[in-house]
Amino acid sequence: MEFCITTNFDLFETVKLITPYLMGVVVLLIWFFQKGKEVLASEAKEVNKDLLELAVVSISIIHEGSKDKAELQSKLARFKELSEKAHRSLLFINKSKKIKNLETLINNFYLYKESIYHSTNNTLNCSDVFVIIQFLQSDHMKDNVKKFDYFIDKIIDIIHPYAVYKKYF
Repeated sequence: MEFCITTNFDLFETVKLITPYLMGVVVLLIWFFQKGKEVLASEAKEVNKDLLELAVVSISIIHEGSKDKAELQSKLARFKELSEKAHRSLLFINKSKKIKNLETLINNFYLYKESIYHSTNNTLNCSDVFVIIQFLQSDHMKDNVKKFDYFIDKIIDIIHPYAVYKKYF
């Protein structure tokens, strides 16, 4: 005890010197984790928008039909663009944070997306307008779109709470 008193060691001055640095580190760590959550929430919000628009496009391909092949090809190109963007975002979210059942839903989403796109694209390239209309109105195609929309709904149910900060990554 006498040693501390005799040396010129002031604990209070040392604490005053170290405190700003400790506070800086604490703030940096809090900001770092919050920014990571914000990035994933933003990605979840974007994928929600893409999935909702994709559902509209897929239903419009089947139920609304089109006036000609060019319009249908335009809708199909939009379908492909949105579905690939949504798929990449979902893979990013799933890679960043393993969410229960999301991987299975992503796989099923991908399978039905590919089924709808390739079968419609092949029919468009090889057939006349009457055959295309018959194909789009077939029960098989309507079932694929219904299942595809089902998986979109399930994915949105899982991702939406993260997008509105009700759940955190």
